[in-house]
Parts: sequence; structure tokens; C-alpha cells
Amino acid sequence: MEMPQGLSVQNVVNYLGQNKTVECLHVPTQQSETMTLQQYLDYVSLKPQERPKIYNIITLEIGDSFLGSMIQRPRIVRDLDWVDTVWPHDLKTTHLEYPRVQLYCLMGVQDCYTDFHIDFGGTSVFYHIISGEKVFYFVEPTRTNLQLYERWSTSPEQMRTFFGDLVPECKRVHLKAGYTMIIPSGWIHAVFTPCDTMVIGGNFLHGMDMTGQIQIAEMEIRTNVPLRFRFPFFDKMQWYAARHYLQRIRQQDLSKRELHGLQSLLVYLGKISKTMVDFNKTKEERKQERKKLPQGIKNVNALLETLQLYVNHSLNGSPLPEFDSYQSDLSELEYLDSDVDHNELQYEEEEEAPLKHERESESDRDFLEEYSDDEKPEKPIKVKKERKPSKPRAKMPNLSMFDIEKSKFKMPQFDKPKIIQEQKPKKPVASVFKRLSKSLNKKR
Repeated sequence: MEMPQGLSVQNVVNYLGQNKTVECLHVPTQQSETMTLQQYLDYVSLKPQERPKIYNIITLEIGDSFLGSMIQRPRIVRDLDWVDTVWPHDLKTTHLEYPRVQLYCLMGVQDCYTDFHIDFGGTSVFYHIISGEKVFYFVEPTRTNLQLYERWSTSPEQMRTFFGDLVPECKRVHLKAGYTMIIPSGWIHAVFTPCDTMVIGGNFLHGMDMTGQIQIAEMEIRTNVPLRFRFPFFDKMQWYAARHYLQRIRQQDLSKRELHGLQSLLVYLGKISKTMVDFNKTKEERKQERKKLPQGIKNVNALLETLQLYVNHSLNGSPLPEFDSYQSDLSELEYLDSDVDHNELQYEEEEEAPLKHERESESDRDFLEEYSDDEKPEKPIKVKKERKPSKPRAKMPNLSMFDIEKSKFKMPQFDKPKIIQEQKPKKPVASVFKRLSKSLNKKR
């Protein structure tokens, strides 16, 4: 671990620029306000008793800055962080698309206070005190405590109720300059700053508590936490994790904790995959779920089913099956977005068969409108549902026409139909009238 010694607010302004806009937490109201770093420097230069308000900066991300290049996080964090181990390297280095939560510079003045909260997405946190002090109040994330927290966080009395009084136990931890702390996933905590303090910290997802991370993410959905306060690319990260662990599980180097966590991950991703083709949801909701799906997985169901099979075998202690019996190559599990679209079209055919042809074509148009021009498949595939005969005369094997033509398949023998004697064709109506007219002329 490497940290810049003697880092001050003036240094941060020099490294990041005086005009950089930052969000400051107004402590009495716990609401955010914006100011530039130069304005914040002028503010902290005042004596504590001369400051008109109490501001706390806790969201200044510095990962891609010069200041960030001076910092090396603790080794345990680097080894576990999914941004480094699971997220595709090219997306991070070339496209600069990744969750920017690895490094933060936190600057707080005397008497700052952050009320009880859980870090977004159930992430774990590393926390290093450069200067000053911090006092933490921790509540263990038991089932009862999490239920109490969810109820308290949505209560109108939240600002007037100290959450620590609602739980059986609240633990106090006092950190001083030079201390480093790792906050486990899901721990409920509040932070008090007894004097001006400079902190370097960061958040990270990992595989040692997937169940806890997903549990907190689902709580955020239930309590309607705004997207800007949630872990960025959370669902996409879960898909990358599933693919990563499918490769690792074959090496049989996963712990029991990781295997049980994968069960929670599979349940969570199973719900998402159903939402992608759930026509009880709105078109916009289905579109948003598909956007969370990363490029590179060809068949969502194959990925989840294969990983579930391997997890079950690993937990039961039975030998892992040969991968070739389920997928010929891992690359077959890497998919294009258009393949997911085809799956949805097939789902439409199966679920909306009674609808008229006009409704089906309209659904196809809506589906294509949900994608940009770059994402549209060249030729949308329509899966035609074969009509079943109303009165089948013999049971046919479940084979396609290709199988029948290319294989040595023998058609089943049908009962010989009864021979019916051919009847002479009836004379046309015109010839009957001619004969009738001739007979009348003869009588005359």
C-alpha cells in the first residue's frame, strides 16, 4: 500500500484544479450542495468557529487523476476487487468504461457527521486516515438489524431518530492518522469527524460475500434509492462475475463461501433474464434490462444452467462433468446482443400465438425500435410455429425436416387405406341440356 504523506486540501486543489466542481454534504440537512475546490479551500481556511456551515466531501473520485496515480490500494483490496479481476480489461483501459468507485478523496471539517448508511451495492470499503481522526459507529448486518434499517431509512422520522438506539448493539471504532480499516459488506455505519480530516478510501465488490452484496442491492431497489447513489454497472458486473466463475469453477479452486454465494448470484441473474422477455413489463423496462446485459454472452440460459450444474456438483462433492457435453467451447457462451433479441422473438411466438398477424408484425417493429442502428440484427429472425395436425393418424418422432432428409430415418408404416372403387365422372351440365333439347325437338 502506498499513500501520499502530508496530503492537504491545497495539494488536492493543485492536483485536480481549482475549478473542479465537487459535491459537498451539508451536515445539518444531509443534503448535497455543489462548489468548486477553490471555494472549498477558502472555506476550510477559516477557523472552525467562523465557518457559516458544516460541509463534508465524501464523493470526490480520483481514480484517473494524477493524485490517484500516487496511490496504491492495500493488496487484499487489489486481489479481491471485481473491477480488476472480473471486469474486462479492454473496457477499462481502452474505452474507460468501468465502475469509478475504486479511489475517493474524503475531506471533512470539525463536527462533520454522516448518518447511518450502507455503502452502495453492499460494497466493502477500505479507509486510510492521512491526517485527523474519524469515529465510526457500526451495526452488524443481521436479518433483524437490516429490517430495522430498511424501516428507519424510509420513515419520515429518520432525521429525528438515532438509529443506534433502535438496535441491540452499536459498536464504536476510533481511527487516527495512519490507521487503515476494511469495512465488510453490508455493515451499517455512521461517521463523526472530531477535527479536520483527510482520508483516502474506496469501494469494491468481491466474491467472498455475493449474498450480502445482492441483498443490499435488492434493498436499494425496494427503498427506491436513486440510480446516482447506487453502484454503477451493478447488474452488468454480476453477469461478468458469472462468466468469470464459470471458468474458475472448472479449476476446482473455489471456497464453500464462494460456492454458496454463486447460488445467490444465479437466483438474482435468473430474475433479470426473465424480466428481459416478460411482456407484463413495459417495453422501456425490458429495454433497460437488456442494456444491463454485457456484450460477450451468446446464450444467457446456457450460461446460467451450466454454472448451476457445476455449483451443484461442487457442493455435493461429486466429480465435475466434462464441459464438452454441455458446450463445445467457452466461446459459445460469449454472445452477441442480437442473439438475445432472437430469443425474445421466439418467446413472442410462443406466448402470443393466438394473436393476429398484424399484432405480431407490430411487436417485431417495436422490438427493432428498441435498438440503435448499430445494435439491430441485419435480418431479424422470425420463428414460425408449426401447426399441429388436428387428427394425427400416427405418432411422428420429434425430428426436423433436415434430420429426415439427411439421416437414414424410416417413415412409420401407416395402415393401408380401404380401396374405394372409382366412380365414373358425372357429365357436365351443358351436355345434359343438349340431350334434353334434342329429345324435345324429336317429339315436336
